[in-house]
Amino acid sequence: MADTKKVLHTGRYGSRYGRGVKARVLKVELEQRKKHVCPFCEKPKVIRKAAGLFECNSCNASFAGGAYTPTTMSGRLVNRSVKQKQFAALETELTQLKEKKIVEKVKEHEIVKTEKPKHKEKIKTIEPQIDEVLEEDKE
Repeated sequence: MADTKKVLHTGRYGSRYGRGVKARVLKVELEQRKKHVCPFCEKPKVIRKAAGLFECNSCNASFAGGAYTPTTMSGRLVNRSVKQKQFAALETELTQLKEKKIVEKVKEHEIVKTEKPKHKEKIKTIEPQIDEVLEEDKE
């Protein structure tokens, strides 16, 4: 059987297996058949040779990957953690700078806190007036 309009390559299964299973198979097959970007030359020329084996038609580099894609989720996580360790020294410097800024802000706050706030004096002058108004209302 040939490809169909709705289910494309999975049309070969005919009326067997159901629509949901064929949709999942189609998703995997489209992903494995498309051209992927080469990690070495950055060109979209990587094709799948076998399960987990990929080859770049541009630079002829062969490498292992996932069963259907050149990179897997766990592989991406490992690469991200390796990149983060390279910048660990920069991270410690940044945290030290942040700590210095926090200490400076605390010192500024202590200086401001030691000064006598002016608004309390205004409140004290208003309080007797409020008491007088409340006493007049009671009478």
